[in-house]
Amino acid sequence: MYKTLMVLNQGEQLSIKEMASRLGVSESTVRRYVKKLMSEGLVEGRGKYSLTEKGLMLRESLKKVSQITEVSTERSYVFTDPKSGVALPLRVRNLEQLYAVAKYKLVDKEILLQHIKVGYLGSWIRNVIGDDILASIVEEASKKGFCEVINVLEKYLHMLNVLRR
Repeated sequence: MYKTLMVLNQGEQLSIKEMASRLGVSESTVRRYVKKLMSEGLVEGRGKYSLTEKGLMLRESLKKVSQITEVSTERSYVFTDPKSGVALPLRVRNLEQLYAVAKYKLVDKEILLQHIKVGYLGSWIRNVIGDDILASIVEEASKKGFCEVINVLEKYLHMLNVLRR
């Protein structure tokens, strides 16, 4: 479904038939995709469809991040205990590892939420991974709780994996 974002260029409007041709799938499949993307506020139109500003931002973000597989050890994210300041024996070098750390609670959830709250993790996602949108989404999700952070990371990684295929 998210590959549909990649066939729409900025300012371009395409019909269902044109998108189906570019994606190599049926028109009914594209209709389903477009309906879902419209419900998420990523695509707009009637007859001819285009990316919304939100869709364009997500498309550019995914494009940029999909090319990053892993950052160097020097640029990896290191969690610290907020009480003692001591570094935990764990480095995060990509978004998949960040997701695993959260999902499998390799770092206490309170420590993870604290790192998001004070802006450390968002800063790493922005400056090292290069993704302002994901940083903002993770920061916003943390206000709803730990499970929402995991859900956001999972959905984002799913989109990335679809694009990498």
